[in-house]
Amino acid sequence: KELANRTSLPIAVTCQPLATIPDDEQQVPLVSDHSQGPIRCRRCRGYINCHVQFVDGGRHWTCNLCGMQNGVEPDYFCTLDAHGVRRDAAERPELSRGSVDFLASQEYFNRPAMAPAIMYAIDVSATAVRGGLLHASVQAIRESVQALANHQTMMVGIITFDAQIHFYNLHSEASADIPAMSVLSDVDDPFLATPSSLVKLSDKLANILKLLDALPSLFAQTQIGESAAGAAVRAASLALAQNGGKVVCVFSSPPTLGVGKLSRLDDQNAIGSDREKKLHAVDCKFYSSLAEECCASQVSIDLFACTSLFTDVASMCAVCRSTGGEMHYIPKLGQDNGSAYFKLLSDLKRVTLRPCGYEAVLRVRCSAGLAVQDYYGAFHKTPEGDIEFPVIDADKALAVTFKVESDMSGDKSHASIQCALLFTASDGTRRIRVHTIAAPISNNISAIFKSADLDALINVT
Repeated sequence: KELANRTSLPIAVTCQPLATIPDDEQQVPLVSDHSQGPIRCRRCRGYINCHVQFVDGGRHWTCNLCGMQNGVEPDYFCTLDAHGVRRDAAERPELSRGSVDFLASQEYFNRPAMAPAIMYAIDVSATAVRGGLLHASVQAIRESVQALANHQTMMVGIITFDAQIHFYNLHSEASADIPAMSVLSDVDDPFLATPSSLVKLSDKLANILKLLDALPSLFAQTQIGESAAGAAVRAASLALAQNGGKVVCVFSSPPTLGVGKLSRLDDQNAIGSDREKKLHAVDCKFYSSLAEECCASQVSIDLFACTSLFTDVASMCAVCRSTGGEMHYIPKLGQDNGSAYFKLLSDLKRVTLRPCGYEAVLRVRCSAGLAVQDYYGAFHKTPEGDIEFPVIDADKALAVTFKVESDMSGDKSHASIQCALLFTASDGTRRIRVHTIAAPISNNISAIFKSADLDALINVT
């Protein structure tokens, strides 16, 4: 503890729980042979992992986090070899791999597993049509839904907006014309204009493609320049309230109408002055309150701001940060050599197609002598201290800092850190992904500086 205070180096880890693994590497194994759920420590509730020690001939295991000795169930028992290692360790991924998925038992379910769902909100104002935003959005969404067409449980919905919000009946028969449109003019108090805006993608792909093909011509002559993007995000989140899922909203100008209207003006004179910090603070409280509602209904928000006009991104990104979403800022769409157009296409498809976990809860545990100090990232922290993600994707990472509470240089040579993520996979199974590492303990200050991970330190400093 004294050495930690002298070095002033933060103790931290950066964790990307669902990171994509290259095809030429082993994928994270799934452990599903424990009928009562994953084996856990009786004291700290840590999960059994490759760093625990089996003692008493294999009848007990010592938790590497808290030191508690736990009994081994008869159906899990195996003898030890001459080195004190279980003879079946190589055959059990949880005892031989640092990262593993456990199939969750029924006690980990608060409700039936949610189906993966995406609700698109597309700007169809005159600015979006002239700048190419509508065309790019339609192309990216078309390619995305076609790539997901074989996913048997994926739900998809589409709304469009300008000064009003347009809902579409995608439940009609495939032989019908363009899906019927319902128009919502009350953008100050948006609600669902259709009973069900979501459809199963595998059943209604033809209707979705027919609507996407029709949108550019349907709004080609529009003269409406106003934007109700905030109201559209609210309406899309209401459509997902019963199931949960992801809202992807693309807009070409800042919200000027309805709920979520941005009133902050550009202040170039504030740059470099004491007033500049006010530009980074939340001015419109609507998005913060919407974030609370979305977290309660397991809805994530991704926003694409494709505008060169001044936009109060600090206010709008509050709903992305708390729900595990992202704010994408692409300011020169239609004004450059096409790089912004292709960036929008690439990012929009990536947001839709990357692997995701739904209704996720994360917990980090560490060895005795260490304690979790703080978390940094895009998530929702409950009053009880749980880290929640309505949707967590493969690109999402968070940083965790630790503090030394007591001397750790006794009989232990390593300190362990375990990150456990409870989530619903896209196939509907409830899983617990567990990552466990063991770092050596040292009282040599030069060795500490020599082995410090600069990337992890920069994330929290």
